[in-house]
Amino acid sequence: YYWAIGEAKLILMIDLVYPNYIEENLDNIYVYLAMYAWILFYDLYATIMYIAFVPLGPVFLIHACGQLELVETKIQQGLFLGSLEDTGRKLKEVAQQLQYVYCFVDQILDVFQVIYEFTLRGTTILLPVTVYEIIEALNKGDLPVEFISFIAGGLIISSSPCYYSDLLMENGEKSRIAMYSCGWESVPDRRIRSTISIIMLRAIQPVALRTLFRTVCLETLADVLQQSYALFNLMNSMWK
Repeated sequence: YYWAIGEAKLILMIDLVYPNYIEENLDNIYVYLAMYAWILFYDLYATIMYIAFVPLGPVFLIHACGQLELVETKIQQGLFLGSLEDTGRKLKEVAQQLQYVYCFVDQILDVFQVIYEFTLRGTTILLPVTVYEIIEALNKGDLPVEFISFIAGGLIISSSPCYYSDLLMENGEKSRIAMYSCGWESVPDRRIRSTISIIMLRAIQPVALRTLFRTVCLETLADVLQQSYALFNLMNSMWK
């Protein structure tokens, strides 16, 4: 305001309706500083929550991706080099490591399934409403910085699990292809073929996070953005 009209004003970070005593004394420097400190505390708390929540699921997913890459490397190094006993031992280690990954992903799913469902659904509504508010504010000559931060936060929160879950699916598919092309057809032992068949049968189901209604992946993120754009067009046509 000082740069625009040459007059300094006390402006709170978030424009809210406060109790009458605060509303009548917002020009008081002490009341202003008290409210500013309280809102700043809330912002810092929300920032810490974002820092803790957003990377937690992707960190676990990266660990699962690393385990699948180790399985793929172990398969590509040669399962059938050596005696049948060595081959059986290697297959058992691969099966145990894959089972560990599957159980680990199931634990991640138990924790984040409902949260990611709410996140994706909320982003579908948050983006069009926030973009519409920004456009209306720009038409009035105002720049709502807090709404821009909402868009950035919503995109990060919804895109991070989708990207890393898609990466997990890709690594799971690579492990399945590596197992299928490991050269099992040259080994006539029935037990080894049965073990490989069981591993391949389990690998048919993609390794990925799932919400209540959909698989968390980049395709799901594209659907969320498409639905958000459709809602924005609807709001723009109704309230224009």
